[in-house]
Amino acid sequence: MKIAIPTNNFISIADDIVNSVRIKIFYIEKNCITNEEFLESSFNNDIKETVLFLIKNSIATIMINEINNELEILLKENNINVVRSKDLLITNAITNYLKDSNLKESNYCCCP
Repeated sequence: MKIAIPTNNFISIADDIVNSVRIKIFYIEKNCITNEEFLESSFNNDIKETVLFLIKNSIATIMINEINNELEILLKENNINVVRSKDLLITNAITNYLKDSNLKESNYCCCP
């Protein structure tokens, strides 16, 4: 699975994916990061261009602090999950996401 996080400075989550400069992609397998990369983005404030970029790069999930309704609807229509993070730093956001995923998975396995 690929998770995309928009950024402008390599460190924190950008306020708006449509105007972000880069997208950090995390490759996740069995709730572990197996690879990561930065992709340059130039969406020119175009929501459809943003969605096409995510589809073209096989993104399953986008992690963001805030998102406008139109973009969120388009993402869901294209089977891209939207995860809202309260964290500002990319490292904290992905770490907390993976912790939460592990907790959910362990609850499914261990609870009657």
